[in-house]
Amino acid sequence: EVSPFISKRKLATVSVLLVANAGLWIFASHGIGSLIDSAELFALTGVGSASEWAMLRLAGMIVGAFVLITWFEKQTAWLLGELRAGALADIRKAIMRGLHRRPMSFFTENDSASLATRINDDAEALAKKNVDMRAPLLKDVVMLVASTGLVLMSSPIVAVAVGVLAWHEPLRPLAAVGGAMVLGAGIYVARNATTS
Repeated sequence: EVSPFISKRKLATVSVLLVANAGLWIFASHGIGSLIDSAELFALTGVGSASEWAMLRLAGMIVGAFVLITWFEKQTAWLLGELRAGALADIRKAIMRGLHRRPMSFFTENDSASLATRINDDAEALAKKNVDMRAPLLKDVVMLVASTGLVLMSSPIVAVAVGVLAWHEPLRPLAAVGGAMVLGAGIYVARNATTS
């Protein structure tokens, strides 16, 4: 049995970096929208210098968020590479242990070049599956939940339209569940807005 090396501490660090990265992306995109709205309001009404400072402060926070996003992405890529390399090394060790237990007839019946290619390709695929596909899932879930919340806060109608448009994507079951959630949340927000 192959048990790939995945350090729980490093995987937890990668998860924290990915969640922080997702939060910063949501903050930066919301901040850019707020900055555009503030600049438009300032251009139309000519509100005083306090608004200019508020816009500059918001622009500085957005730049800072993008600097942190870049740093988080570099650290995450480095840690994922380290995790992948460790998993690959453990998978190859396990395969070699299995090969050493084989009888000599196995090696006369099988070509060494095809064995080496098969071992390398399979080990790479297992390492990729265990590290590259599993770790970013948390970031994607956080981004989905946070961006759905922001869209629902700003416009329930847009949220429902996005859910309907997502139906044409290859992940149709996921789009159906997401669309139903967005539709239900949109109806809830619309009912609360009319009663208030």
